[in-house]
Amino acid sequence: MPSQLRSPNRVLLLALLLGIGADYLFNGRWVGVSAPMFVAAGLLALGWLSVSEGRAPTRANRWLGGAALLFAGLIAVRDEPLLVVLDGVAVAGLLLLYVANYRGASVARLSVLQSAENLFKASWNIGISPAPLAAQTWRSVSIQRVQFRAALPVVRGFALAVPALLVFGGLLMAADSVFASYVVDTLTIRLPFNVASSINHAVVVLLIAWLCAGGMAVALNAPAAAAAASPLPAEGDTQRLVAPEPAWRMLGWVEALTMLVLIDVLFGSFMLIQGAYFFGGLDTLARTNMTYADYARRGFFELLVVACLALLLLWTLALVTRRGKPREFSIFNAASGVMVVLVIGMLVSAFQRMWLYEEAYSFTRLRIYTHSFMIWLAVVLVLFLVALLRDQLKLFVFGSFVSALVYLALLNIASPDALIVRANIARYHAGGDLDADYLASLSADATPALNAAIGDVDDTSRVIIRNRMQQQHAVISAALAEQGWPAWSVARARALAAAGQ
Repeated sequence: MPSQLRSPNRVLLLALLLGIGADYLFNGRWVGVSAPMFVAAGLLALGWLSVSEGRAPTRANRWLGGAALLFAGLIAVRDEPLLVVLDGVAVAGLLLLYVANYRGASVARLSVLQSAENLFKASWNIGISPAPLAAQTWRSVSIQRVQFRAALPVVRGFALAVPALLVFGGLLMAADSVFASYVVDTLTIRLPFNVASSINHAVVVLLIAWLCAGGMAVALNAPAAAAAASPLPAEGDTQRLVAPEPAWRMLGWVEALTMLVLIDVLFGSFMLIQGAYFFGGLDTLARTNMTYADYARRGFFELLVVACLALLLLWTLALVTRRGKPREFSIFNAASGVMVVLVIGMLVSAFQRMWLYEEAYSFTRLRIYTHSFMIWLAVVLVLFLVALLRDQLKLFVFGSFVSALVYLALLNIASPDALIVRANIARYHAGGDLDADYLASLSADATPALNAAIGDVDDTSRVIIRNRMQQQHAVISAALAEQGWPAWSVARARALAAAGQ
């Protein structure tokens, strides 16, 4: 059971302040510089409580808080909706992971099951911890019983006077209408605030405060990581050189190898055809009644699904397959390695298909994200192969997690909307058509690039883009004037500067 905090009232007070801050920064406002400010405030509050409670975090996990602050800062840089959502998901996931493992073992050493268990327990405890925390605070507060007892007679007198006041007041109001009007005016409640708006703010404050209190309580109450036991046996003892197979490894290696070989044959056959008709450029018209271009511009989403499912299958087989002997281990890894190479080949095919499709039909957000996702998936496949050869699947899980963060950070650096503008303008200069309506519909991230290219497009496209930039300028200016500095972001400031030129 987690130990009680020495100062639970500090946790609740800081959580309440964070809730008030969140309501001010986010309620009814666009997310901008408010995101890194709130995350920084939460991390500082947790750090101060950690020091005051004498419950230091695990050093190996502190980078999770820094990564959460980084992606919160990127929310204040970018404006593309999906990218902002992905950054927000990264922030929430990193903070939850940080809270769940605040004083525990390094996340790099945890298996998937251990990580999932920690996240589930943390999520549950965040929801229920504020209640006992409030009860602990109530018990810890020293009530001035003497002053309270002295006020009790007055309270009782008020309670006894209420019925008499109602009876006499009613009779007097009936006897004199002027007196009745004064009483009505006095008792009429004229609230200096909007009730619905106040309820909305109160709900936001209490909800965020509850989550912050639960998160800080879970982080501080988590048991500290136990010191790693020495792997060396004591003098005179014996130790098994080969560890027993885990209980979840229920599948025989022959069955798994049969699956891998059959799928390798299927994938290999597919790649041979790809080499002949796609990479080799043989005539597809005679075989499929399709031109080479049409053949190349379809199937990339199916290939992407195949790659994802193949990776999931490989990982599952690596988890559940018994392969205790070195020979079984080597053969299983060889078959898995062949599949990884074939799947990477499929990703190369899908990548090239998508490239041709983009050249023919221009670049869009979905195509850019799909294209970049293929590159990340290829990196994950290589990580899986390395982890499999070293028999350390934890390395694959942690490496995939870190690579996903790096992939998202690179997306922020590249700025998909600005990349779309530059790529489509280059395609237009090479003789392709230009969808000015689509370019004009992009976020504020695209505005500087649009402004730089507006002189290189035809008159009709120039009018469409310029009108859209003026509309965007008006919307952002009005929103910032109404919502104030918390809604400010780098992308919006750059868009205002570009549109105002």
